[in-house]
Amino acid sequence: MFSLNWFLGLIPSWISWSIIAAGAAIFIFEMVFGMIIPFFYRIPIRLLAIVIFSLGFYVEGRQDVLINAKQEVQEAKVEQVVVTKYIVKKYKEKRKKLNHDYAKIADQITTKDDHMCTLPESFVSVFNNAAKDSISSTSKGTDGTASGIELSTAEKTIVENYELYHRVAEQLKALQEWIREQQKLNP
Repeated sequence: MFSLNWFLGLIPSWISWSIIAAGAAIFIFEMVFGMIIPFFYRIPIRLLAIVIFSLGFYVEGRQDVLINAKQEVQEAKVEQVVVTKYIVKKYKEKRKKLNHDYAKIADQITTKDDHMCTLPESFVSVFNNAAKDSISSTSKGTDGTASGIELSTAEKTIVENYELYHRVAEQLKALQEWIREQQKLNP
């Protein structure tokens, strides 16, 4: 986690330019006062100046690499936001269409056929068991006794259940599409 690049990313750019200036100043000092500095000190001073000068440019160069990497990360974030907004917009349009379609379907439910059909208790039991994902005791039997629930009530419940199913299916499709698009952006 703590690497040289991480550390160099913390250093402000003025420090690298200060290091370059210090290396240049030492080199110029050695050149100007070279006559009064003994020869065996001049070579280490010149080498030190070159090393400091080079170190400053190295640090500056590494920071440029980090700045480019930060820019790439920022661009990736922007792309992710664009993809997310697109998929959310598409999902909202599908949800709006579902709302419209199921409103039309619900409008077709009438109570005029309720007097012709009262649902048997066995139908209500099976329907409720399927909705609860449970199995009730079979001791009730299927004798065909009337449940007192009208056909329109069952139709309304069935339409609501299918509407919920389709809403969840569209959410899942949108989530799967979002994941695929994110994988394309970040392979």
